[in-house]
Amino acid sequence: MQAELISRDPEATVLAGRRIGERLQPGDVLSLEGVLGSGKTTLVKGIALALGIDEPVLSPTFTLMSLYPGRRGGRAVNLVHIDLYRIRHERELEDLGLEEALGAEVVTVIEWGDKAHTFLPPETLRLRFELLPDGARRLLLTGLDL
Repeated sequence: MQAELISRDPEATVLAGRRIGERLQPGDVLSLEGVLGSGKTTLVKGIALALGIDEPVLSPTFTLMSLYPGRRGGRAVNLVHIDLYRIRHERELEDLGLEEALGAEVVTVIEWGDKAHTFLPPETLRLRFELLPDGARRLLLTGLDL
């Protein structure tokens, strides 16, 4: 299954993230793929809102991984936000402990997830960001029904 969303501004990208986040369940892994500046972190902000996370979501480009405690429907649902932009070699993923971060109790969202395809489970959800000529973004989501 594949869904397509069009975002014309950052607010629409946050709303798209919220819509996706409402469907995500603990154990889900979402790989975000696309060029620099296409809106990946902005989308994660919307996912965080859907998971009841109040604190600001920042790109973990230098820390590589952030954990945000969330709550949905009276149940704890944590978000693990990973940014692999600076990763150059697969052995760095082993050092990061990527496989351990993919837990059944958390929603894991990975920016630049295409760098880790060999480490990700086969049921990983994928969201591809494409820049359109008018500056809008096309979001192509695979594996999740909206």
